[in-house]
Amino acid sequence: LGTFGGAGYSVLDTQEGADRFCAFARELVETYKNDERILMWDVFNEPGNSNRKSMSLPVLKRLFEIIRAINPIQPLTVGVWSETRHPEKLPEIERFGLEHSDIVSFHCYSSYADNVEILHRLKAFGRPIVNTEWLARCIGNTVEEIFPLFFAMGVGCYNWGFVAGKYQTYEPWDSLWARYEQGGGKDIDFTKWQHDLFRPSFRPYDPKEIELIKRFNHYADEKIRRDDRS
Repeated sequence: LGTFGGAGYSVLDTQEGADRFCAFARELVETYKNDERILMWDVFNEPGNSNRKSMSLPVLKRLFEIIRAINPIQPLTVGVWSETRHPEKLPEIERFGLEHSDIVSFHCYSSYADNVEILHRLKAFGRPIVNTEWLARCIGNTVEEIFPLFFAMGVGCYNWGFVAGKYQTYEPWDSLWARYEQGGGKDIDFTKWQHDLFRPSFRPYDPKEIELIKRFNHYADEKIRRDDRS
């Protein structure tokens, strides 16, 4: 596919493609703008990735204008992903997304310590925080460590994979295999799933993970009820 300065191709690079995408976004948000089942609108996934940098910024700005004009009851967000430990160093397109988001969202597949540092910095923005990409067991980002941390710091999270299936998101990224094949990545545990919580049989990958998630969700529900009564 065609590239621009090493950047990956995107349908948004053509006027027709951008127009159709924005029309789709307008129709989707307009349809569900008052639907309480929708938690939030994640306006753009990892803007600037695939070496695109600010190439998609005009479309990101256009999407915000469209959705703000619709005025949905749900908050808007764009996930911070490239400089999570140093928000002050964010590229232009991510900085725009963060500045125009109602809630802070971020991606992190790193360690417990890294997540603590990242959340410490993101808390400074004074907005609710949600992690929209996490869980990479094979490199130490586990349910046992990270999910209780999110609870303790009042951070929401959700998985982009659920049941192991055709997308094979339980498999480690190709980049992890490449790192290992090039002589690095000796600490990667390829015996573990990267993502997904359930097997194709709908049995848990690890029942202890599901028990932990249920337990901390129960604690979170109790806290919400206490706060509502106060």
